[in-house]
Amino acid sequence: MGDDWIQRQYGVGASAEVVDRLPVAGGYSSSLVERLELLVRLPDGGTDKLTVLRKRATDAEVAALHALGDVTGATALPELLATGTDADGPWAMTPFYAGSTLRTEADVSDEVITSLARLHAHYVGVKVRSLPVVDRELWRGVCRHVSMRLSGLLTDDQLRPPMALVDRVRDDPVLLRALDRLPRTLVHGDMHANNVLADGSASKIIDWGNARLGPAMLDLASISAPDRSSFDLYAEAWADTTGEVLDRRTMYVGFLWATVYVNTGYLGFAAQRMGLDAVTQMMERAGEALAGLEELSR
Repeated sequence: MGDDWIQRQYGVGASAEVVDRLPVAGGYSSSLVERLELLVRLPDGGTDKLTVLRKRATDAEVAALHALGDVTGATALPELLATGTDADGPWAMTPFYAGSTLRTEADVSDEVITSLARLHAHYVGVKVRSLPVVDRELWRGVCRHVSMRLSGLLTDDQLRPPMALVDRVRDDPVLLRALDRLPRTLVHGDMHANNVLADGSASKIIDWGNARLGPAMLDLASISAPDRSSFDLYAEAWADTTGEVLDRRTMYVGFLWATVYVNTGYLGFAAQRMGLDAVTQMMERAGEALAGLEELSR
């Protein structure tokens, strides 16, 4: 694990020893995660105790976690303590954040919305190495993956409506033009209630394994909406960070595009874990958002 990060925290000569480790139950797609109890030996001869979280991570997740450290005033973003690579691949370490995941997306705090706005504003138009880019090719890959997953889960009769939607949005010209024109930034890529920890009034956004460079509204489509106060709060935090007013039409176009992306991209997940009613609801939301984009394009 190395002691460089410990010495950055506690001073030259500090070291750490793992005295206990506990597997942590992760989310639906999380890789191996473990809670480590560390005994820190201080340079002055004293000791301290520290609890951290260590998880298997992709190169993209490590790159995203590194990038978060450059964003100021975004208190819901996790702190990266250390990274490394062992025989099983890359890993990342953060503090262990106490708390529970949210019950619903409606419980997302102002702190989370403001932190996302500051993150997006900081990285808009900036390239971050190792992060995938949400472009036409990636979108079509998402659609292919959804099609294959649905084919293995549904009967022929059940399969026809969602497959028709996937086939439609994969190459829809209005959707693709919107994607081409929307500014890209560093996004979490998987914002929902299970990826936010709340501990009293404090929140942390966890599990950055789907981080990428894409339209900012990809992070808001599941947790906010244009008619909610959180949408206004996001715009205010953006303006506070950049000194520039965020164009509301661009926000709305991005929200509609992201609503199609999210609800189409998770059809396979819904079919496997949530049932056909959820699949139908997601199809309706995607269809309504696409119709909204088409109306704006006229």
